[in-house]
Amino acid sequence: MHPVYLISQATINHPDRRPVPDNVEIVRNGTCCVTGEICDCVPRSLVLGSSFTNIDLLAAPGSDLIGVDAYHALTFKWERCSCWVCDGKRFIRPTRIEVRDMVLNGVDIAPWTGYITTSYKKHGALWSKVNTGRHGIWRYEMIDVDCRDAARVQAWYDTMNTALHAGIGRPIIETLRCSAWLMHKVGITTWLNFEEWARPKCKSALYQLLCYLLPSQEEIKNERI
Repeated sequence: MHPVYLISQATINHPDRRPVPDNVEIVRNGTCCVTGEICDCVPRSLVLGSSFTNIDLLAAPGSDLIGVDAYHALTFKWERCSCWVCDGKRFIRPTRIEVRDMVLNGVDIAPWTGYITTSYKKHGALWSKVNTGRHGIWRYEMIDVDCRDAARVQAWYDTMNTALHAGIGRPIIETLRCSAWLMHKVGITTWLNFEEWARPKCKSALYQLLCYLLPSQEEIKNERI
């Protein structure tokens, strides 16, 4: 199953769903360039123009047709302009805090697909994966993040969150470039222990995603109220 099918089904009655233009004839039993499946199609040029360069993402790059489901999914503006989770019934646009909960605690729907973005430019449905378990693979910008090992995800997050609350800011957690002043402020031992733990992990997809999901300074302030 391809993510475009889930999105198309979930948005059938959505006010932002773009209909097939009246002057476009639907081709029966065509080959969808996105999924490679035989289905009702429309011209590929309605969705993917000459500027589209990710030909490697297409299951049937030689087809000049695109399935109706793929058309509806890829022309649905929130598929590009938001973070989302979709199960074929609901197209959910979670906040960063809600995404954090889903990554750590799992998604209570199946099958599901999820996309996390801060740039709001890419067709997440072309990269995202369809998951059948509670914990799955998320697409975060241009990387796949395997979050199926829930214990590991929680352990990494807890360690990074503890460092954040100790005074090691998010930019430093991301880069591991810490000034001597901050080392003394948080404690040399605290910094060295975290740096030793984080150094082998900091370039990984999971580490990058968890950095994004760490609490904001506003959240940390609210915890103290």
